[in-house]
Order: sequence, then C-alpha cells, then structure tokens
Amino acid sequence: MHVLRSILLRALAYVIHLPAPLREGVPQRILVIKPDHLGDLLLLTPALRHLRRTFPAAHITLMIGPWSSAAVRGNPDIDVVLTCEFPGFTRRAKTSTFQPYLLLLRTALLVRAGQYDTALIARDDHWWGALLALLARIPRRIGYAAPS
Repeated sequence: MHVLRSILLRALAYVIHLPAPLREGVPQRILVIKPDHLGDLLLLTPALRHLRRTFPAAHITLMIGPWSSAAVRGNPDIDVVLTCEFPGFTRRAKTSTFQPYLLLLRTALLVRAGQYDTALIARDDHWWGALLALLARIPRRIGYAAPS
C-alpha cells in the first residue's frame, strides 16, 4: 500500500505541479508544519527560537496537532498557531479511506489564504505535510531529503 501511495503521490506532483512565483530575499511569511506529539514538539522549540532570531520581521505560523497546542501557547517565537488533526497522528478513528485526502484539500485552501512564501516541514517522513505545502502553492518548501 505504501509503494502504491508513493507512486500515486509522485505522479500527482508531476501532474499538478503548481509553481508559484518565488519572492527573492528574506522569507516574510513562514509556515512550520510539525504533526508530532508533545515530546517532539518541545524538541522543535530551539529551532523556532533560531528561526525568529534569523528572521525577526517574519510572520511565523506553527501548524501542529490540537493535542500539542497548550505547550506553545504564549511562545514569543510564534505569531500564530494553526491546529490540524494530522492523519496518522490523530488518535481518532478514520471514518473513510478518503478522509485524509479531503482534509488535505480543505487544509490546503486554508493555508493558501495565508499567502506563505516559505514552508518548513519539520518531520522527515511527513509526505502529507509536503503535499499540503505544494497544494497551498507555497513557493519555498524546506524539508528532509529521504531515499525512496
């Protein structure tokens, strides 16, 4: 199933390649996607501090699961917290096979409205977050390079 999903996602990326104009220079609107639970989110906080120090004028949005939102409340390095019931991380039962993909499309529309110029996918195997950034037309997408 994972091989089939990988093939379909790669084909989809070629078909719907949605290039958005990449603004040169310093990122202005950064979306950090971190689907993990509390421990991994806490390990991200030094990186958020460094991101804020490197780009002090940037608007930084952190997209996390609702299960972790209390841990970042009041963090001065984050301007906005968005929550998402990330498939594979939520502990709720999946209602249908298509649920993760419908959530992906709805979330991409929401994220697209934020007009982010940079996305940082802060998990090495998070294909869903990478596809979200693509569908949201975020021109600069930063993540892990992992062998297929």
